[in-house]
Order: sequence, then C-alpha cells, then structure tokens
Amino acid sequence: MQETEDMPVQKPTLNPAEPGYRPENLAREIFALLEEKKARDLVLMDLEKVNPYFSIFLIATASSQVQLKSLVRDIHRQFHAALPSNSGGIRPDDVASGWVIVDFIDVVVHLFIAEQREFYKLERLWGDGNIILRNANASPLSSESESARAGFGHEFDDDDEFNNEDDDEDEFDARRKNDEEE
Repeated sequence: MQETEDMPVQKPTLNPAEPGYRPENLAREIFALLEEKKARDLVLMDLEKVNPYFSIFLIATASSQVQLKSLVRDIHRQFHAALPSNSGGIRPDDVASGWVIVDFIDVVVHLFIAEQREFYKLERLWGDGNIILRNANASPLSSESESARAGFGHEFDDDDEFNNEDDDEDEFDARRKNDEEE
C-alpha cells in the first residue's frame, strides 16, 4: 500500500507494552538522540545470538561527566514510557563512576566517559555480536586493531595485541627471576 498525503505515516511504537514493539526501533531512536546530543563513538550491537538474555546493546561515549549526566537525563525524559517501572532515576554514584547503564530490558544503553570505555572494552567483550549501526564519525578505539574494528568476529593471529598472553607470562617470569637474584 502506498502512502498518500491524507494517510499519516505511523511511527513504530517504542513502548514494550504496546503491540508492534520491536527493540531495534527503540534502540535506533535512542541512538538518534545520542547523536543529536553529540555523544561519540556510538555502536549498536545485536547480542541475541551471543547470549539469549540480551537483545541489543547501545554503547556511547560522553566527553565529560557533565555530558554523561545530561545524556542519561535526556534518555530518561524522552523514553520514560519504555523504561521498566522499577528503573529508578539517575544515581550520582553511577555518573561519578564514569559508566551509566540505562536498562530497557530488551535494549541496554551503556554510556561511558572515554577512560572507562577504554578500560571495560565492551565491544571486545561482546565481539561476537553483530553490529547493527555505528555512527559515521566514530573515532577508532585505540586498543583495537583495524581488523577488530572492521569486523568484530575477527579471529586473532599470534601477533595481534589481544592474543599475547604468553608474552605477559614471559615478562612476569623474567621480573620474578630478577627479583630472586637480587
């Protein structure tokens, strides 16, 4: 059926209690809000095939704790109808930690300041998930190789930075040997 001027376009529902709800629609709307509010490095990941308890992760970086708090507040304001009734509000300790999680059940939003995102590396942890959407101006994550950014299902070679556990053990053994000799 074609749209006409008289026929309004029905916007997909973002409320999980309504028929026709799809988590991806909610995730895309939150993604658009975060882009509008200048969050950086947005990644939308489908995790259903990796872990049946998760559906979609949205990961983004705030440039400061002030922006982090503002992004969380904007998400709560705009999407409060989709939040579970027991979700609570913004806790100051969460913002101070540099990592805030907004849980919509089917969509989990992870907002970080850069240092925390680099430390926790959720994209790598959930690297087998499918990337649904990534913003065009996403800056490369310094700890990831080019191939890891391009396709998260990358199998690492022996010389990749993520697969050098033996090097760490050798370095540890060498330091321990030095300490024993002294």
